[in-house]
Amino acid sequence: MPHTSSKKEPQEGTSARESEREEKERMNDATKAQVKAKDEDEDDLRELSQLPPEVIRHASLFTPHHEALEIAALSDRERAEAHESIYGRPPPDQIRIERATAALDAALDVMTPLELGSLHKAREAFPLLFVSSQSHARVFLEAENCEPAKAVVRMLRYWEERERLLGEAAFAPDAMGPPAEEDILKAIQKRVRISMQKNNTDHSVSANGRSRRGGNVPRQEGLNLKILTVIRTFQQERLRLLNAELDQLPVGAKEAWMDAASTKPELANSDEHKIIFLHSVDYNPHHAARRLVSYWEMKYTLFGKGMAFGPIKVADLDDEEWGCRLELKDGVVHLSPGKDKFGRKIVIFRADKMLTDERHSHIGILRAMWYYLHASQFDGSACVHGFVLIVILPQGFSVSHINSNACQFAVRMQTLTKNCVPLKCMAIHDCLLTQCNKEEEGRGLLSQTWFSAVCSMFKHLIGRAYRQRYWLHVGTKEEELANFLKCGITKAQLPNELGGTFNVAFIRQLFDEQRAKDS
Repeated sequence: MPHTSSKKEPQEGTSARESEREEKERMNDATKAQVKAKDEDEDDLRELSQLPPEVIRHASLFTPHHEALEIAALSDRERAEAHESIYGRPPPDQIRIERATAALDAALDVMTPLELGSLHKAREAFPLLFVSSQSHARVFLEAENCEPAKAVVRMLRYWEERERLLGEAAFAPDAMGPPAEEDILKAIQKRVRISMQKNNTDHSVSANGRSRRGGNVPRQEGLNLKILTVIRTFQQERLRLLNAELDQLPVGAKEAWMDAASTKPELANSDEHKIIFLHSVDYNPHHAARRLVSYWEMKYTLFGKGMAFGPIKVADLDDEEWGCRLELKDGVVHLSPGKDKFGRKIVIFRADKMLTDERHSHIGILRAMWYYLHASQFDGSACVHGFVLIVILPQGFSVSHINSNACQFAVRMQTLTKNCVPLKCMAIHDCLLTQCNKEEEGRGLLSQTWFSAVCSMFKHLIGRAYRQRYWLHVGTKEEELANFLKCGITKAQLPNELGGTFNVAFIRQLFDEQRAKDS
């Protein structure tokens, strides 16, 4: 999904400043629209979970016409974000500007304060403008056809002339306006990545901009301290707003969290715990509050209060009557080996096994999904890049399986993967890679036509945000392997049924290895 932006030639004086403000206003408008859409999606899912199963089963279809209208209404930013969620990387034009920005950033880093001149003062006064924002750099890069060396020269000249005309007023705190939220979020993400690469820290530490092993990676120490101050001030304000959101929620919607916060406040009511949820939703306090209470409600439902406050291990789940031993060993839910090319964890849900083996319970599958998603929180890469969900629905999927229990299970699985555990679900891939013949269709097995209709209903239910991150695979193994490769997912991350290289024996080996790690 290409991202386009109009070129703006920076002039002397204040025209670049005006261009940046226009860019920020455009971004803020897009952010507000996106937040509203996410709110509507969450409201739909919450209402859906309260509807009778018969209503869910007969939900409206999301037709190609509806999809075309929705895609046409997407902003450039939404298109770019959806593209990155599916393919793991921004659209080509955005990659170009990001690489050019990184090169410009690196060129400025090696220059001395004397060489930087007025630009050094600007970096001191507005650190986020240079560390995170592309809007400022973009003006100069686009004017120089994305050539970083030329953009550096133009930027140096701009700030020199700005200081000559305005004096110290050029660096006044209000001269460039407050940092944009998008810039602060980019700064936080950058610190998480740097901290993860240097110190191999976990998510809860990195999200606060701190390193467990001491210190932060220096860029220029003065700039780092200023940026860290901005980040911490921002986080404290979002924590305040999150607490206000929690206070406003009706008691019935937050009973589990209230009980957890009362029983073990150092965990459930701690700032560090809440920061993790804020970080998982780009610091939107409204979404974070909903996700936090949903997390504790789901945890109490799946495991009970007795297991709610400690790490859940394989040994805890290795119980045939209470746990999900069978679901784990059979690989109904499992993680793929390693990560995709972009650092995302891959979670595979074998719905075909659930549908063809009655021993696999819905509650056991949800526990297994919880376990793997929760374990992924301690992988720094997954905390930065999120996870991809692959659902396998081979030929055995039949019309008779779309019943009330299945619909209720689907809603709970959506809640768990989308609005519960503090990890971002970046994309959803539904796979039906085999075709059935006319005789099988007569027995009720879903043909590709029927399967497409079912997925159309599913797309109606998952909401606007995830519809742009959904891929339905109905081709041959060779065709879909090529499609997965476009998304950064190789054969090494796919099971045999999808043309990949690992099987159930490998999954059981991973299961035994995880049991050993947990013990």
